[in-house]
Amino acid sequence: MRSFFFTFLLLFTLLESSKAQDALKALKYFDEGDITKGIEKLEKGIEKDTGAPANYFVLAHLYSLPSFYAESVDSAHYYIQVADTSWNNLKVKLKKKYDRKGMDSLKIEQLSLKIDSLAFSLAESKNSAAAFNHFIKVYPDSRQYKDAILLRNELAYKEALSVNTPEALADFFRNYPDAPQAKKARDVFENLYYEEFTASKSKEAYEQYILQRPNTIFAEEAALNLLKLASTNINLKKLAEFTQQFSDYKAAQLASDYYNFVKSEQSGNPLLTHYEDSIYYFFDVNQQEFLDLKLKNVIPDSCKWITNGYIEVQAEDQRRLLNKKGELILDKSSNSEKLSFGWIKYPESNSYLFNIKHIINHELLNDQGLEFNMLNPFYYAKQEAKGWQLCTFTGEPLLKSYVDSIWFENDIFFLKKGEKIAITRQQSFEKNSLTDLQSLAFLYTDYAFLDDYIWLASDNFETVLNKSDLQIMLPLQFATITNKGSYWLVREEGNTTLYNKEFTKLIDDRFQQVVVKDETVALEKDNKWALVNWSKNQFPSFVYDSVRLFTDWLAYAENEKGRQLIFEDSITVQIDDESKFQLLNTYNEVVLQMDKEVRFLQVTNEKGYSRIFDGGGKQVWEGEYVELKILTPDLIYIKKKREDLLVDLNKGITKLEGVTAVGSYNEGLIPLLKEGLFGAYSVNLKQIISPESDARLQVFNKDSVYIFKESGKLGLCSNSDIIVDAQFNKILKLNDRMAFVENSNKWQLINILTQDSLSDNLQTVEVLKVKNENYFKIREDKGFGILNNKADLIVPAIFNSLTLYNHKDQLLWIAERNLEELDYKVLAYINKDGEILFKQGFSSEEFLVNSCD
Repeated sequence: MRSFFFTFLLLFTLLESSKAQDALKALKYFDEGDITKGIEKLEKGIEKDTGAPANYFVLAHLYSLPSFYAESVDSAHYYIQVADTSWNNLKVKLKKKYDRKGMDSLKIEQLSLKIDSLAFSLAESKNSAAAFNHFIKVYPDSRQYKDAILLRNELAYKEALSVNTPEALADFFRNYPDAPQAKKARDVFENLYYEEFTASKSKEAYEQYILQRPNTIFAEEAALNLLKLASTNINLKKLAEFTQQFSDYKAAQLASDYYNFVKSEQSGNPLLTHYEDSIYYFFDVNQQEFLDLKLKNVIPDSCKWITNGYIEVQAEDQRRLLNKKGELILDKSSNSEKLSFGWIKYPESNSYLFNIKHIINHELLNDQGLEFNMLNPFYYAKQEAKGWQLCTFTGEPLLKSYVDSIWFENDIFFLKKGEKIAITRQQSFEKNSLTDLQSLAFLYTDYAFLDDYIWLASDNFETVLNKSDLQIMLPLQFATITNKGSYWLVREEGNTTLYNKEFTKLIDDRFQQVVVKDETVALEKDNKWALVNWSKNQFPSFVYDSVRLFTDWLAYAENEKGRQLIFEDSITVQIDDESKFQLLNTYNEVVLQMDKEVRFLQVTNEKGYSRIFDGGGKQVWEGEYVELKILTPDLIYIKKKREDLLVDLNKGITKLEGVTAVGSYNEGLIPLLKEGLFGAYSVNLKQIISPESDARLQVFNKDSVYIFKESGKLGLCSNSDIIVDAQFNKILKLNDRMAFVENSNKWQLINILTQDSLSDNLQTVEVLKVKNENYFKIREDKGFGILNNKADLIVPAIFNSLTLYNHKDQLLWIAERNLEELDYKVLAYINKDGEILFKQGFSSEEFLVNSCD
């Protein structure tokens, strides 16, 4: 240090004493070791002459010494800056004097660079963003400035990461927006902010996050988690609502794809393929349009049809499964299995586990487990080592604890653990947070569905719940609960309580026995019986010793008054001890399928004299008979020794003159045989059609036109006249005014009123029934065609083959035509209205592939 000051002493002795006097004195103090007095002298010199660079230069040098710079390097920087400014302000003459004596701008610059280096080294030693920020602020003109910024950015980013809060990361990219780490910081910030904001994993948190930060990458994840939550209580309507609400996000596309799949799955969605130039094309029968998909080496399910929901193709030495977008679902090198609702199961390589994957091919729609049970389009059960778990179609688990088995019946989930069963509906699984899991009460040992309700047993306890919402209708109780139509019977301790279908107690009493037939109830109390029909506001009166219910409209009872038959509205018919009674019925299935029930009762005394009653207890006929036959719910045929009668509840009694036999009701007619010819009784018209036919009349138009037979030929007649003479082998109705008729293996279409021939070159006619409509496949010289029941030719008769495909009333005609002279085959798809949806010509080889069914 003494040599340093000695150098300065030589320098300043050569200068004018007025400019270096204070500096010389300061150096003397420094030489003596009194640093404080030296600094004070220099500071006084600065006060006297602020423009003299020597004082500043000496201070800058002092503070840059090793013993000072760690704490005073900024002061050294300040003084060297002022020294440089003062130097620049000196007159040229004075600068030359300094320059000649060894002090110049180079010395100042060298010291300035040294001070900058010392300050940078000091920041490096501290190794903090704050230290480099200080350097950057104080030394903006230093050579190390850019390096300091780079080091500051790196350290600030590491410090923000170590704090690991959204606020710390936000401070970084806000304070240093140009830093290379700013984008990473924003990403980490978004991650931390998202995790912190949605820590509850709740529906509300995800929704609020999307509202606040709709354009971040984590908004997509939030939307996907909202779909997972929505899937816990989902249906098609809710899927559509989700798609609309979150339409800007990929989760909405998944929801839309799944919605479309389920809609398509509900109606079935077969594809019809055709083959041309080694390429397969796919026709969507539901949409009646072609897919934007063309593939080679397709393996249809049955020649031209694909019904599995996926497309199988042969690729080199293995088969691949594709969806209808042409996306690869999986390679079929391993044994895959088609499950319900669009899922495919396949084994995990070198494992006992199985994977499932949905054919819409979204990464979320896959899972792994020991076994799977697809319950409905939105839920499946998965077996794991601990047991069975219930999951949504997004794979979201629903149960807090594993169970032994899960099944789905009548829109109710059944879960079994040990010997006990729990039941619930999907509404109970709805989650407000991904962490929510359902706990269930395993109470029941048996169950049965009874119309709109479910009966449940828990050992010797029983209950009844509403099937639609599992609301308790009858509480769990130590009793036997039985459903009898409109009534519920609860039997406990040997007595029965009666409830109506609304589960209201009908009478505040208990009964020894209760017998139910539809609406009619027999009640026993104190060894007496009552008959009651609550639907008719009747009240029980216990007046009978015994009661037997035959139907809801007829009961038999005994008391001190004797034997009684009790009809609806409490109408009573007294019978003696010798009389017998029986219900009359029919075995005619056509009549049994009618809306109106057959209700007739016969009471016969010991002499064979009978009385016939209708269901209301009204006597409709009495007497002796040889044969009795129930024809309809309103009509009875009675054959006596000398006459035949039709007893009509609405018209009365009609005598049948000369009739030798009466047939069974069909299509509004009762066949009548008289003198070897058939006529009929029209039930609706209550009119006899004269016998003119060799065989039973067939209905052409109900209650107006009939097909009759004469000398082996068929014709048409009305209730009273011949419309078309009997001259045909076959008659086939087209509509009320037109018929196909055949004679000598030739068919023609005629107007039955004018008997004009509308078409006479038909070779064959075949009727094709589709619900309430008939279509007629005709063959003319050039080929097959189709007529509707309006006689419109919707498919021209030019095809060699016509096949009707009816998929849930979506009709499609598949037509094939062979042009032999050109060795050319034509394939066409035609809808129910005759519109050609597709028509294409093929070579013989291609046509064989397309027509193999």
